[in-house]
Amino acid sequence: MPAALSDLYIALVPELPGCPEGMLLEALRRGAREFCLKTEAWQIQLASINLVADDPDYTLVLPTSYDAVEIRRIVEVRINTAEGVTNGDEGVLQKPHTYFLTQPTTLEFFEDYTPSESITSGLDVKVAVAPPVLTTTEHMDWAGFFTPWSHALVDFAKSYLMRMPGKKWSNAGMATFYLAEFNKTVTFVKAEVERRYTTRVPGIVAGAPQRPSYT
Repeated sequence: MPAALSDLYIALVPELPGCPEGMLLEALRRGAREFCLKTEAWQIQLASINLVADDPDYTLVLPTSYDAVEIRRIVEVRINTAEGVTNGDEGVLQKPHTYFLTQPTTLEFFEDYTPSESITSGLDVKVAVAPPVLTTTEHMDWAGFFTPWSHALVDFAKSYLMRMPGKKWSNAGMATFYLAEFNKTVTFVKAEVERRYTTRVPGIVAGAPQRPSYT
């Protein structure tokens, strides 16, 4: 299992002779971000939030283990009753037109849908996230998310770097090939997200493209 993006260099170096490690790392970071933006496959269920009567704004807080990750979209909002919270029931799913994301980390309800009563832990939110390209860490295995899809990051990195003109590793034909491979995986994962996955483990699914995962 790769613990950092640099563990994937071994899959890049043979086809990218002379490419500096800094450029390899940047390309892999770009691949990680692009994968998340295109698939919205990395989703996090946040800790329950206290509802406050007549308050439309709620700060979304990511777990501390997800360092340098940004919220891209609110996937799901549920509002619970006090009895439901006590019983461990799932809250009522809210329609997307009742709320919106005020970047970067605030959920805001439209006026007509602002909660009318205060309920401890009454608000549950799921978000889609993505890592930035520029980050202070090179760790790739945030909660193991990228491990099954490391081949997609490698495909993107190869395509991105091979498109650069006038380099030792420039190769327009192979750049097109690897971009197509990346997009093939993206299409598959997007469909899996829509189906809420065909197995219990997100990202590790039956019928996935048979490519090495570099783990």
